[in-house]
Amino acid sequence: MDHLERVYRKIESGDEKLLNYLNETSAPRECAMAMHRFIRTYKISILPERALNLLCARNEGISKRLIALDALNLIQHELDGAKLLFARAYLQMMQQLTLRGYLTPNEIRIVISPYLAVPALFPGRNSMHNIATKSATLMEMFLIAHLLDDPAALSAELALETAKMLRRRRSNLPVQASTSE
Repeated sequence: MDHLERVYRKIESGDEKLLNYLNETSAPRECAMAMHRFIRTYKISILPERALNLLCARNEGISKRLIALDALNLIQHELDGAKLLFARAYLQMMQQLTLRGYLTPNEIRIVISPYLAVPALFPGRNSMHNIATKSATLMEMFLIAHLLDDPAALSAELALETAKMLRRRRSNLPVQASTSE
């Protein structure tokens, strides 16, 4: 907790040596928790409204990957400047936390990053409603966050996943009998 408080104070003060400190101390969990506290305290919105609406919608029958790709695409197209840089940096921080930020020698690998992110990403909304679905989609977003650095690859992945969904839907349609008499 002391370490978390130290990281939070450095973020809040805009400490110019913050990155060096975080690299030296290797504190991905504390950094993420401090960042989420900062985001909630100062009511910073990371995702554009349409991406939030997408992530909160009832998306039954649509893969989490497609929803995540669509949300990243909305981030890419609706944010610019500092907001886009912040969203990209946040998602990449959460990607690092998800992929390698948990283990100490006697810990079991349990990934909590999506659950940690829900209250910060869904401010003013009923963030705990349908948390398992939101967390599964956030996990996908964190794992593919690097696609924000390559808009062409993001578009290609989105098109590929959309095509997969359309093929699945077509193959599940009941075959109608022909009535040509």
